[in-house]
Amino acid sequence: MKTRKAQSLQELKEIGQAIALLQEKWPRAFPKKYSVVKPLARSVKEAIVAGTGWNKDYTYGVLAAWKARMAYCDAVLRETVRIDIDGNATDEVVDDISRAQAAQQRQQVLEARCRREARQASKTNDRTGMSRNLASGS
Repeated sequence: MKTRKAQSLQELKEIGQAIALLQEKWPRAFPKKYSVVKPLARSVKEAIVAGTGWNKDYTYGVLAAWKARMAYCDAVLRETVRIDIDGNATDEVVDDISRAQAAQQRQQVLEARCRREARQASKTNDRTGMSRNLASGS
């Protein structure tokens, strides 16, 4: 039986592979370059289900991961119009609720990065301290 951490890491790996597939299949809707990411229209979910054969729940999870990325949050804050699966502008606009959610998600990503960096710095300091103690014979 997998531990919770191992299961989470496996899920992250699978989502990364799924996003890579979307980037390959629909590069204009899922670009690799940060600055060209655009907000997606509602129709994208159905197009992905039809084009990949994934079920709606799995597609929702993969899209949630894509939309949680800093590049997507910044796109929602920067752009006014949403795009379809082929990267074409739609008549859907980015509303204030979407912008507020993107700003909140962006802040959460930044806070998580800071926590991760602090943990890594703490681990590095712990290792350095252990090395000093061993070297000094303490």
